[in-house]
Amino acid sequence: MVQSLDFAVKNFFLFDMDGTLADSMWLWDNFLGTFLESYKKKGDAEAKIKFDTLPLRESAEYIAKRYGLPLSGEDIFREWTAEIQYKYWKELGLKQGARQYLHYLKEKGKKIALVTANHRELAEGLLDHHDVLRLFDVLVCGDQMETDKSDPEYYRYALRRMGGTAEYAVLFEDTFAALRTARRVPVDTVIIEDFSARQDRDDLMEKADLYIRDFKDSRLYCNDESMG
Repeated sequence: MVQSLDFAVKNFFLFDMDGTLADSMWLWDNFLGTFLESYKKKGDAEAKIKFDTLPLRESAEYIAKRYGLPLSGEDIFREWTAEIQYKYWKELGLKQGARQYLHYLKEKGKKIALVTANHRELAEGLLDHHDVLRLFDVLVCGDQMETDKSDPEYYRYALRRMGGTAEYAVLFEDTFAALRTARRVPVDTVIIEDFSARQDRDDLMEKADLYIRDFKDSRLYCNDESMG
């Protein structure tokens, strides 16, 4: 693992949202289990896999049938959507130092993009709640793309919209899957630690261009300042 990157020559900064900028993975990790418990049902590994991999509406249909709940799949979908929206727009926090770092980049004249698989309305609501939406030059969100983040074109598209090239860009992510895709762009990648990727921690520390625990890390600050 490279111990530092030359951020002074980087002009284009791309950020994932869930698990990277936003401390949100705990919500998804516990969401299905908490919902089923409210109906005195117990989830299992198969149900969790379906919830994690299917679109939310399809997942709701599956859970309604699998557990024989007194709600239709559409009812569950609406309930989930309302709860998730509230969490993103009102409750979820940013990772430590994230807000300050975004302001720092904007003051330095850097271009900033959000590159998320999540829906635009959730992303805008969360960023606006923390008063950082205005700092972003580009938002690339899953509901507006015809591909997903396993495709390096996802990141290349964001770079084109920023008017940038990978050579002068840096990507912030939190998972090994994202790091593999970044290598195919290719773009320098900073991995920020998140509990949801704890099983890959050693590999991420070894293979990322930079591994950080939060956005207060002094190595992010062009050798001229840090958030302490």
